[in-house]
Amino acid sequence: MIWFDNSILPGGNRTIAHECVNFELLSEGMNKVKVDPFEPGVLIHPKFGPVLPQGRKTALDNRIEYIFDPVPLDRDVYP
Repeated sequence: MIWFDNSILPGGNRTIAHECVNFELLSEGMNKVKVDPFEPGVLIHPKFGPVLPQGRKTALDNRIEYIFDPVPLDRDVYP
């Protein structure tokens, strides 16, 4: 997951090295550590604050936002 300077919503990091995996094993492991992203306080943008302050009741302008010209968040300013 990556935070952007010009969007409150997180995005995926598609530039990291990866390899094929056993998806059944991966799914089992993920089920053990999964979290509810709609729980208030789980997703907190370092610059904009809570992404879903009212949980599932939070109204976002664009839930499936496509970020034109995404700017990665400066992690030196927002660690």
